[in-house]
Amino acid sequence: MSKLLTAFAASIMAASAAAAEPPAPKDCLNAYMTLDAFRTEVRKLEATPGAAFHGLGAYVDGFDMIDFRNRAEALDKKFPDTSWDGGVLGAALASGPAQERMIGESTGAALNALLAPEKTFAEQRSVFARARVCDIAYGFAPALGEAPTPEGTLALLREQADRRINEKSDRLAALDDKQCTVRFLLTANLFPPGSLGQQAMSGRAEAAGAKAIAATPDMPKERFAQLIQREAMERAGKLKSDTYKAVELIEDVNACERRLGMPSPSLASSTNVTELWKATDDFLKVSCGTGDIVANIESPSAKRVKSDSGEEEITVPLLKFGTPDPIGTATFVADKGSFGREPYLLLAINGDDLANIGSVRSGTSVFLRCDP
Repeated sequence: MSKLLTAFAASIMAASAAAAEPPAPKDCLNAYMTLDAFRTEVRKLEATPGAAFHGLGAYVDGFDMIDFRNRAEALDKKFPDTSWDGGVLGAALASGPAQERMIGESTGAALNALLAPEKTFAEQRSVFARARVCDIAYGFAPALGEAPTPEGTLALLREQADRRINEKSDRLAALDDKQCTVRFLLTANLFPPGSLGQQAMSGRAEAAGAKAIAATPDMPKERFAQLIQREAMERAGKLKSDTYKAVELIEDVNACERRLGMPSPSLASSTNVTELWKATDDFLKVSCGTGDIVANIESPSAKRVKSDSGEEEITVPLLKFGTPDPIGTATFVADKGSFGREPYLLLAINGDDLANIGSVRSGTSVFLRCDP
């Protein structure tokens, strides 16, 4: 009995010693240089107009501020014989594959979270955790914060999605007749001169302007016209710089049309936006705008068949949002997901499983329902 107790105690002590053993400097260099490269790419993506980016860095304390390269260099200097061949540079070169996988999780591959929430940012979580352990083990302060669990991450993403929806609702609710006049006038200038679209938008601008003038009888009409022109030019500048997005203009115009009792979605196609699905990497906010590749997957004319695996395959025309003529035919398969959405995986375009249209690719592109 005493021998068994002694052996058991020895195993416990060995396990404790192993748990207390710091990570290898080589592994820490790799983690630090991976995060250094990842953060550089994150900042590039965040600075790209219209780019949709989601990642763990937004939820980890210290990710924005910590000098990971400096920590890698300090560790390499302290342990020159146990580090990478080539030191920090070698670690940086070796970090490429992991860094690419991390970026992939935050763009197209992040849609896997809809089907497998436990895999949400799995590579990022692994590297963040390793760097945090290295910080604590080698005394770097402040230590990198702890990444949220997969469940916590999904809750944060849902919260972010709800916030965006609320911001949109608040923006649309705040539109008054004067602001609608600006939106209509700006949109009229986007159509070819003399076109039916320009005539329709000009008519809407006149109708909204008349209501705004009636609400401010003390303001001279000439002064009102000057203010509208100036605000339209300012809004056009924001549209050009992408600080005011084209999809927001479409949303604003449609909201103003409803406000004036003109519910016709003049900037959409003949198909209602809520009946469309869009090829997207952003599963938090799916805004559909002119030129986006979309499909009406629930169309009564859709052809539905059961595949050999028992999944329902749906074939419908592909459209460019804002234009009624199909650009091709696509086949989809549905998957139940979270976030209250049903993602549709694109199987084939025009029957060719290797076909692609722009960035929309068979077998990898996911279509999600457009936000209203």
